Order: sequence, then structure tokens, then C-alpha cells
Amino acid sequence: MTLTTSLSVKLRELLELISAMRLCPNGIRKKIIVYLGWKIGDRSVVRWGINYPAKRVFIGRDCLVAAHTFFDGAGSVTIEDNVKIGPFSKFLTTTHPIEEKAPRRVFGKDIHLDTKIEFGCWLGASVMVLPGVTIRSGCVIAAGAVVVKDTEPNGIYAGVPAKRVKDLAPSAAVLAPIYTQPTIVAQSAHRSSADADYDGFAGNR
Repeated sequence: MTLTTSLSVKLRELLELISAMRLCPNGIRKKIIVYLGWKIGDRSVVRWGINYPAKRVFIGRDCLVAAHTFFDGAGSVTIEDNVKIGPFSKFLTTTHPIEEKAPRRVFGKDIHLDTKIEFGCWLGASVMVLPGVTIRSGCVIAAGAVVVKDTEPNGIYAGVPAKRVKDLAPSAAVLAPIYTQPTIVAQSAHRSSADADYDGFAGNR
């Protein structure tokens, strides 16, 4: 490793450390994260304690990523507009094949899959989204749920593995481009009765 490369690595580690601190202002954290290679839309907020192993992260407009959220792997994580993510959630993009004989996992056989959260979703605290999963628009994922496969739009999902427990009314939305991905940028102001029924259900009031 050359001196220049070594200094670049140390600088990155220092910036990651600074941005992860609770005392770091949100605006400064956002600038650091963008400098480190993430894409973040207008009015989106990323809280402290974020973990950075995933390098290809696209966050749309008007999003909230709460404290201690974990992004892992070599695949991409796309978070469309108006998504709210509770603390201690995890987004995984790398998995491994199960070998026919022990050891069941062999290093170097990584499988990289893209993970996506569509427009207007709300993920509660400590939600885990597994590699390759797409959470369709308008979903609520209850606290502690593990999402192992794609969801259908406009529903509440809970449990391990996450299962659909309630249908929700769809909201109006308009498609428009943002960054390198098509992202939904408008939403209905309507508040359904289901929203009132499930206030606090996702553990992120």
C-alpha cells in the first residue's frame, strides 16, 4: 500500500468516525456521507451511529434514517422518497451459497444482491431486510421484523419472517427520476384510519 493510499484510507476512517458521533450536526454528517460516496436527496436526514460497509447507497428526498442503522455488503441499497427508518435497522446485500457438505459456508463465494425500499414506507426499530428484497411502496414494517422476501404494496408486515397482517389504502404518487434510479417524489396528504390504528406499532413514534 502506497503512502497516498494509506492516507486516503485513514482519512475515510476518520470521516466515518466523525459522522457516526452523536455530536456531529446532521448537516455536516450529510456532507461527509455524500463525500464518502452515498447519494442523498433534499431534506433527508441521517442520524448518528450509521455503519458504512455498503458503498452503493441511494437515499431519496424527505427520508429519515434513524440512529445506528447498518448498511452491509457489496450490493446496492436504494431508499426511495419519503421513507422513514427506525433505529437499529439493518439492510443486507451480500449472502453466500449453502454448501452440500460442512463447512456450509465457504469464504470467497459471495453473492451480491440489490436491496430496495420503495416510496412512502415506514420501517420500525430493529427491522432487518435481507439481501435482494424489495419492500414495495406504502408498506409499514413492524419493529423487530425480518423481511426475507419481496412484499406487496400498501400493507403492514410483522414477525419473523415478516408476514402481511393488514392491508392499507394506497396513496397517490408521481414517478420522477432521482440520481440513477426512478424514484417516487410526491405523496398524498390523506391520513387513513389505519394510520391512527397503528400509531406506534412500528416502534418509532
